[in-house]
Amino acid sequence: MHPLSGSAPLAPSTPPLPCDGLPPVKPSPHDPPPTLAFHPAQPSDAPALAALAAQIWHRVYPEIIPLAQIAYMLGLMYSEPVIVSEMEHGTAWEWARIGGESVGFLSHSPNRDRTRLHLHKLYLDPAWHGCGLGQQMLRHVLDHARRAGHRAVELRVNRNNRSALRAYARAGFRVEREHCTDIGSGFLMDDFILVHQEP
Repeated sequence: MHPLSGSAPLAPSTPPLPCDGLPPVKPSPHDPPPTLAFHPAQPSDAPALAALAAQIWHRVYPEIIPLAQIAYMLGLMYSEPVIVSEMEHGTAWEWARIGGESVGFLSHSPNRDRTRLHLHKLYLDPAWHGCGLGQQMLRHVLDHARRAGHRAVELRVNRNNRSALRAYARAGFRVEREHCTDIGSGFLMDDFILVHQEP
């Protein structure tokens, strides 16, 4: 974990320029990507984390799951009390920032026998997709797992989220098994469990 702390406003007065922002046009693949900085999130950041999660989910998931399920899962997984409780019980939440402005977040915790690090969440504002930032976030998680002595990193991803599956495959994750969970109210989480061995 990086020993940095603090939080940035969700909607800064001068936001960083996204990769698909106008102007200028999206950076060339030959240009180096912006460098992310990672900062531990605090319980006081829960409202901003919940707001950014809602913003990202409503841009990414309507093509994958119904809107009613998006609303249900945001309440189930991203309410402010849930985020604070996770922090208090050992799940690390981190901001991903460019120039001090938050463009994404992630959360992770060790599994019960501490042999694996479970990556619960990794989300990046879609405006920054295609810049190599998602791969930076994954490298950050893999580096943390290696330093902490975990033998693998695991995560769940919706089996229909093809762009995420491609991104994780590029980073060296492989499908370990299918995992379908009844989360209530008639909704299912129909996922793959992905694993990166010996991070």
